[in-house]
Amino acid sequence: MADSPEVTEPSTWWTGFAPAGSGGPEYSLGRLLAAKQDPAHQEDARAWYTRAAQAGQVDAQVRLGILLVEQDPPQLAEARTWLTKAAQSGQIDGQYNLGVLLTGLDPPQLAEACTWWTKAAQGGHIGAQYSLGRLLVEQEPPQLAEGRAWLTKAAQDGQTSAQARLGLLLAQQDPPQLAEARTWLTKAAQAGHLDAQYNLGLLLTLLDPPQLAEARTWWTKAAQDGHTHAQGALGMLLAELDPPQPAEARTWLTKAARAGDHDAQGALGVLLAELDPPQLAEARTWLTKAAQAGHAKAQWYLAELLVTKLDPPQLAEARTWLTKAAQTGNVSAQYDLGLLLATMLDPPQLAEARTWWTKAAQAGDMDAQYNLGLLLTRLNPPQLAEALTWLTKAAQAGDWRAKDLLRQLGEVGRFDEAITALQDTVATFRETGDCHGEGVALDNLGNALRYAGRFDEAITAHQDAVGIFRETGDRHGEGVALDNLGNALRYAGRFDEAITAHQDAVGIFRETGDRQGEDIVLRNLEVDQNAERA
Repeated sequence: MADSPEVTEPSTWWTGFAPAGSGGPEYSLGRLLAAKQDPAHQEDARAWYTRAAQAGQVDAQVRLGILLVEQDPPQLAEARTWLTKAAQSGQIDGQYNLGVLLTGLDPPQLAEACTWWTKAAQGGHIGAQYSLGRLLVEQEPPQLAEGRAWLTKAAQDGQTSAQARLGLLLAQQDPPQLAEARTWLTKAAQAGHLDAQYNLGLLLTLLDPPQLAEARTWWTKAAQDGHTHAQGALGMLLAELDPPQPAEARTWLTKAARAGDHDAQGALGVLLAELDPPQLAEARTWLTKAAQAGHAKAQWYLAELLVTKLDPPQLAEARTWLTKAAQTGNVSAQYDLGLLLATMLDPPQLAEARTWWTKAAQAGDMDAQYNLGLLLTRLNPPQLAEALTWLTKAAQAGDWRAKDLLRQLGEVGRFDEAITALQDTVATFRETGDCHGEGVALDNLGNALRYAGRFDEAITAHQDAVGIFRETGDRHGEGVALDNLGNALRYAGRFDEAITAHQDAVGIFRETGDRQGEDIVLRNLEVDQNAERA
């Protein structure tokens, strides 16, 4: 585009061509003046735009509205008035820009913005199609189908931001549409869209198998152009390659960490702590920054550093950070906090340790299940029924320590106490009409009877538990009880029945998407089949 002619005194050479009441010349002169960036010309542009807008020139109304929004400070009320006039006349740029203005108000006027963007989008305005699609998928509740449709229209017309947002939407759907998401993210990434390059890298790492080389390429492009999250992601990828690239990883993580990326700060701290020799002071600094920002993984690793890498260990500070991380639901922190409380403090804080190990055990942490079971056996008086529950879960997950402890407890007759307690618990739940509690207690009673060598009674207890869970529609409970029933049947030498019970349990866990439960039962099924062949 050629440079605009120098504007000095517009009235001396242009005004003569602008008869009073005609919108066109005033509007053209306003555009010419608006192209100049100094405040004086902006004021002149506003004056000419106003004359044209007052004469009913809708393009001038739009330009005046935009100019008023861009002033310092913005003149939002007057801008809204002029953009509304243009929008009501059907001018799609006015409709689109009015929507933009409305979303920027405090509070945002999203419903009205949606109305005007819909009109402009239906008129073919690509920016409105993108903005409307994004608003629809991000509002609460989201309108995913309609939002996807508008984003697709804009993306098909080459709108790069729409391509990037559509790709992200498709990747986040349930189930994810990864192939189509990859196509749109690639288009936007190839056009230089930094967020698309970053998100494309993320998608590539989620494929089976992961496309790490291509992910590295896109993250490098975005990182080189200053995308903070891409710098952090690239650094973390480089640190985890085989062999790792610690020097380059440190460079990118440092850039992202300095820009305030908390994931990168945490990852940089971990990298520095594991160098040879470790850079513990700098590691502690970066981990502390991330931890203070509420980053749970950084809080957990900082506590690990304070306990395991400093001499003497900083137990009080470590306890503080582990508690913060544990309170967010970080299972590793819950387990380690229990370990610190039970084994490193003098005197031990066993009640609090029990609380945190219980949380981690309930989340499926095998080490927490074992340590909680062990702790419960050592209380005064011992809590054998509850200990049996957690030790059984750990043993089923493959923990040899739990298996050995269960064997030792059986050899010294400790399960008799647990059986009595569990029988009382079953009776209590039955009297109160708590079917779920009764089913759980019966299943645990079956385990205790099996460990005591009373296999027929164990089978009966597990069968009763299966029946209760099936009747109440508790598919997870039914799967667990069937797994335990299969184990009892195997101990009783009834291998065909054990295989059937375990196959039924596998079917339930597959149906409910419980991969961990499925893996446990498949291991037990393999034991059945080996025992049958022996």
